[in-house]
Amino acid sequence: AGAAVVVALGAAVPWGLGRVWDQSVVYNREASRLTSYPGAATKALHTLVDRDPIVLVAAGVAVAILLLARVGWVHAAAVDSPADGPLLFRPASVLALWLAAQFALLVYEPAFWRPHVAFLIAPLALLVALRPPPVIALLIGAAAVMPWYLSNVHPMLWPDPYNRSEQAAVDGLHDLPAGSLALSDEPGLLWRADRLTVPYFDDSSVKRVQQGQITAVKLQNAAANPDVCGVLVWTSRYGNLDLGPRLAQVGYEVRARYGGPRVLYEKPACRP
Repeated sequence: AGAAVVVALGAAVPWGLGRVWDQSVVYNREASRLTSYPGAATKALHTLVDRDPIVLVAAGVAVAILLLARVGWVHAAAVDSPADGPLLFRPASVLALWLAAQFALLVYEPAFWRPHVAFLIAPLALLVALRPPPVIALLIGAAAVMPWYLSNVHPMLWPDPYNRSEQAAVDGLHDLPAGSLALSDEPGLLWRADRLTVPYFDDSSVKRVQQGQITAVKLQNAAANPDVCGVLVWTSRYGNLDLGPRLAQVGYEVRARYGGPRVLYEKPACRP
């Protein structure tokens, strides 16, 4: 624990402790809450079942083997011997506290998204690794839940192709002058079009919009950069900022609309 504190502080010092605190802790704590505390707990557990069933099965098998060993039905190494020291400082206790603290932090986190559940996997996997169950049992468990796992992660492992609107937007971005930059609240479409963006806007998270890190004025100023030739509004994050009049002031015209808030603005006189 002491080493973790030293490493964290050492990593933060070059950037300034205040800035790191503001851009990590305050940035997350002041975000709008996505769900209630019970809802966040349910989301965490549901995500584990959906996306990490193999880890859960491994943990379940490990616990089952240990319980059977306690009653003498199977042979397994002792969970913790007296030589391991006080209960609180035994490896299993430390890892369990880490897991519980991480789970509590996710529930406490206002803007808790499903990918954040990945933080639970390290302590959970290390708990299993303390007393790993037999390989055969693990393989059987993994094979049993593999269809469920693949059905839930299929969109991430094998994403769907572009839909018609996405393809049209990517084509429009690709047709901008060679070497030009573009702005968008959907950076993935910029990447697909082989476009770079202004570094400050590579993260268009709704939390940055809510906290004033990204505003209509800042986007207007960035769009006025001679190297920026296009602005793609794709979601309500930028759609609610009413960028059209501001972009018109710095030479932009509507190139295409794709329904709803989705619109591509282009600067005709752009010469990056």
